Amino acid sequence: MLDRLAGWLFDPSGLTPHGFCLLWEPTLIWLFAISDAVIGVAYFTIPAALIVFIRQRPDIALKPVFVLFAAFILLCGTDHWLNLLTLWVPAYRVEGFVKATTAAVSILTAISLWVLMPKALALPSPAQLGKVSASLAEREQQRLILADKIAAEQKQASQYTRSLIEASLDPLVTISPEGKITDANEATIKITGVPRDDLIGTDFSDYFTESDRAREGYQQVFAKGFVTDYPLTSRRKDGHLTDVLYNASVYKDENGKVLGVFAAARDVTVQKQVERELAEQRSRELEKLAELERFQRVTIDRELKMIELKKEVAELNKGRRR
Repeated sequence: MLDRLAGWLFDPSGLTPHGFCLLWEPTLIWLFAISDAVIGVAYFTIPAALIVFIRQRPDIALKPVFVLFAAFILLCGTDHWLNLLTLWVPAYRVEGFVKATTAAVSILTAISLWVLMPKALALPSPAQLGKVSASLAEREQQRLILADKIAAEQKQASQYTRSLIEASLDPLVTISPEGKITDANEATIKITGVPRDDLIGTDFSDYFTESDRAREGYQQVFAKGFVTDYPLTSRRKDGHLTDVLYNASVYKDENGKVLGVFAAARDVTVQKQVERELAEQRSRELEKLAELERFQRVTIDRELKMIELKKEVAELNKGRRR
């Protein structure tokens, strides 16, 4: 069946070329030929441009319309090439088939165009896009200004908070759930003898004479939420010891999740020394008091013995007088 259709399409029997109708007038022949050739080349170029445009812009809307236009223009260009051919070859059946195909594609393109017209009209114009772009740029500029302002305020607040932390004479540290130091103030640097950069990331318990007790201390904070007056002895890098009492509590994020422990140490070395001196003084006083009591007992015993001796002497003297 396809062979019979092809034979019918390409059978020129009984037909005369279009040039015969033009009486083979050279001027008309070449006018028609050159015009159809130029139009054919242009019509074949336009679909190629549309296809390149669609490939370069995969985000473009209404792609089906572009495809239909490309097909329609391509068929129109084919029709002009067949017009050029029929000047000398009576391939009118092929030309008619191409015209029918062109008609079908053109009516489909027209219907699609009307159907898609509301969507096409809804697409923003370049002027509208320009206004939107300008508005977005203005908002972005305002956002950046606000972000810079917030960043400056946060930096100022951070600097203020840092200055308060550094102004503290007591060692202050923050400890992660793993027991690592995440921040420390200058007082902590002095009491440990270790620079801040070297402190951060190390175990909190490494800087005390009783590491296990120090570890137990911050674990209690995570378990209970806080500790108060927790006694430890800090060991400086050079071996110097400092008695401290730690007060610590957990700190959380805005969602209530525990982030770590904030711990503050109070140096009680002088207080401990005073307590030891007072204890020693009290011990000496108690010893003196005990010695005094012993002396008093000895003295009283002697006096009692003297009294008894005097009584005995008196009784002896009485017996002699008799």
